[in-house]
Amino acid sequence: DIHTPGGPVPLRTLAGIETVPGQTAITRENLQNTIDITGYNRARRISQVLDGIQERLGGVPLPGGYSLSYSGTAAEMADSMPRVMKAVMLGMVLLLVLLMGVFRSFILPLPILVAIPLALIGSLWGLLITNKPMCMPAMMGILLLAGIVINNSIFLIDFIQQALHDGMAQNEAMEQAVRLRLRPVLMTTISTIVGMLPMILETAVGLERMSPLATAAAFGLLVGTVMTLVITPVTFTLLTDAGNLARRLLKH
Repeated sequence: DIHTPGGPVPLRTLAGIETVPGQTAITRENLQNTIDITGYNRARRISQVLDGIQERLGGVPLPGGYSLSYSGTAAEMADSMPRVMKAVMLGMVLLLVLLMGVFRSFILPLPILVAIPLALIGSLWGLLITNKPMCMPAMMGILLLAGIVINNSIFLIDFIQQALHDGMAQNEAMEQAVRLRLRPVLMTTISTIVGMLPMILETAVGLERMSPLATAAAFGLLVGTVMTLVITPVTFTLLTDAGNLARRLLKH
């Protein structure tokens, strides 16, 4: 009963009482009420999940005032991709400037930086083979990889430069560089990849989010290292021969 000046009044005479489903909390974003629909996915890439959602919800008519938007990993990918690309380009420029100062040459840094796109190819292959999503941790792994994979190229180019300075022929210098540096390069790469295996194979809920980071870094390092042993000496030869030819033409 509700007490009034005229006496108690039963509540049922003023309002109907019934139990109905309702919101336990009201969420708002950008001054608008929101309804969050969440899901957890482990078996499919985020791009496949988004394609399936868009296919199923694309033809669903929404009432007036309602709209559909994506958040979480999908929103992170859309927002972070331009920034990551800028970070990669800035990193490439800084590495180029640093290597130019170390080697005192405009040409020598180029065969060293060739390792980065090779490693990127390996990272993408690794994510595709293991069915891991291209997410923010994977991008962080690729950024981390850019600073690691060039070390092997630096070892090779530095050895070749020292051998040429000592009077060794160019082809022999490259052969010696690959043969003598092969074992330490492979040992360093394999030990790094083995150290990443626990993170790559992690499947615990919450922790598996970092698995794409290790996957991108490990596969990129593996492919980048193997390809570097072949591509870096070849690129060095082509650029050196082109530079020598240009100098001869300028003299004439």
